[in-house]
Amino acid sequence: MQAPGRPDEDPRDAFQHGGWGDVQGRHNLVDGYVLLIHPLVLGSGRRLFPDGGPFAALRLLDARPTTTGVLVATYQPAEPTARETT
Repeated sequence: MQAPGRPDEDPRDAFQHGGWGDVQGRHNLVDGYVLLIHPLVLGSGRRLFPDGGPFAALRLLDARPTTTGVLVATYQPAEPTARETT
């Protein structure tokens, strides 16, 4: 949810790498997710989803790499299987 950027871009929760993050939608009304996945692991920062939240099955619609190595992945909510609902 936070990405590397300017050090002063998003200092919430003492995040030292800058960055940004935004989630729009609630109450299972999200039609889709577009995730920009950067080839970098920081190990800290704000989480997109809280621990203990409900399971959400997603179906990959499209995935495209950029010239800088960022992966743009588009998902939509999928119907959970019987195994996932038990």
